[in-house]
Amino acid sequence: MINKILVELAANNSRNYKIELLRLHRNNGLLKDVIRLALDPFILFYIKKIPEYDHCSNELDLRSALIALEAIIERRITGNAAIQHLSDILSEVSEDDAEVIKKIINKDLRCGISNATVNVVWNNLIPVYPVMLASKFEQKLIDRLKYPVICEEKVDGGRFNAIIENGIVKFFTRSGNNFEIPNSEFVDAFLKLGKTFNYPVVIDGELVVAVDDWKLMSRKQGNGIFTKCIRGTISDKEASGIRAIIWDYIPVENFHREFWNETAINRFNDLSNRNLDDRYIRLIKTTIIHSYTEAEEIFGRYLEEGKEGIILKDCNGIWEAKRSKNWIKMKAENDIDCEVIGWVEGTGKYIGKLGSLQCRAGSVEFSVGSGFSDQQREEIGKDIIGKIITVKYNEVIFDKRTNKKSLFLPIFLSIRYDKDIADNL
Repeated sequence: MINKILVELAANNSRNYKIELLRLHRNNGLLKDVIRLALDPFILFYIKKIPEYDHCSNELDLRSALIALEAIIERRITGNAAIQHLSDILSEVSEDDAEVIKKIINKDLRCGISNATVNVVWNNLIPVYPVMLASKFEQKLIDRLKYPVICEEKVDGGRFNAIIENGIVKFFTRSGNNFEIPNSEFVDAFLKLGKTFNYPVVIDGELVVAVDDWKLMSRKQGNGIFTKCIRGTISDKEASGIRAIIWDYIPVENFHREFWNETAINRFNDLSNRNLDDRYIRLIKTTIIHSYTEAEEIFGRYLEEGKEGIILKDCNGIWEAKRSKNWIKMKAENDIDCEVIGWVEGTGKYIGKLGSLQCRAGSVEFSVGSGFSDQQREEIGKDIIGKIITVKYNEVIFDKRTNKKSLFLPIFLSIRYDKDIADNL
């Protein structure tokens, strides 16, 4: 029954359709629990690969199976014992229910529903993963800055958090997807950092990939490996190149409260005085500036060096889990994270392959058909609908053909496996 609903949700790409279908089943407590277990970023199963299991026997109903999963969630069963426990559960339920459980373990119901969509139907069922984001450049935000100001290099990698609590470190993407890095030395570097605090702590930063010590890969290569981290397909050799560039920390208690009134300069100074394992963790390159002219000079120099840009931070700014006006990013190009709402077949040599993607970001809708490699045109199928991709563009325009806002010269950059909500233009 539950898997049938998930399949029905997946069959229609309309968000309104999905909301109405969920509302139709809003009194279905079992469906609600399935969605909560799959989408809540703080519910973890610590199992990345579905184990082999015997033919489903239909001896256990789905409700009882979900209760049995609690032993894994609560870490009462770990390691190989947890894998065997999951295998036993999958062997004892029906084939349909086994599919549901596998989707729960993979934290992906494969039906195109986001946390925001679910919370429209069940208010606050899925907690929003706390993240502080920078605002895009606006002159009025620059004008309200009070100097001195923190000027940070904008690193072109994968945003992450390391949550260090009870002697364990857990890694999360900016949207709350848990992932593992199979490098014990990298993990130990964060455990060592965590011990310098007297409380559970969240470390905020960017993951990059090095080819040799701290010589970094290109964004495209590094993002590919970061994606493997999220999917759980990264090799030990690839994991050995993962490095972390960090810039902030937040006590876990304040992280969940989505607010901490400690100033940015105090947080940065405190973090810079911590003992970091330089093999794997470094502090973001930072300059304290006293005028906007200094910001422009640093910005120009970074662009000449092939870097992405800078982030300006109010020294007295607090930590807040939202897009803050206390952080302002300066970049050479515009980019946008948008939701894929359609897949269009190509023509000529691309018949049967991807031609373009129809996308939406807030009220802006557009098609992007540039930036894909031949391999991507073969591999990117209709299952990308509902996913988030990053597109770079020149400017926002008004499309007279559709009477809607659109983007001028959009170019595909990457699929955002670490994000499930589009930006709002």
